[in-house]
Amino acid sequence: DAAVPKTAWQWVESAQYRLLRAGAHRALSCVDLLVCACAAIHGLVVLHDDKDFVVAAQHLPDLAERRVHSLPGIT
Repeated sequence: DAAVPKTAWQWVESAQYRLLRAGAHRALSCVDLLVCACAAIHGLVVLHDDKDFVVAAQHLPDLAERRVHSLPGIT
């Protein structure tokens, strides 16, 4: 469990700006951005099967992501 911090929306706003500047602003939904915010603020890794999180991590250096299909033992 990771609570949604009060600063999450500030992180989302900053992330949207950085993604806009990179031309990747259409990649993530509001929910995706909130998941990213919670993970980044709490120092967690987003485990996913969604290419949008890969795009996000390319432009948001404080976000860590890992595709579940790239984990050992998962096909």
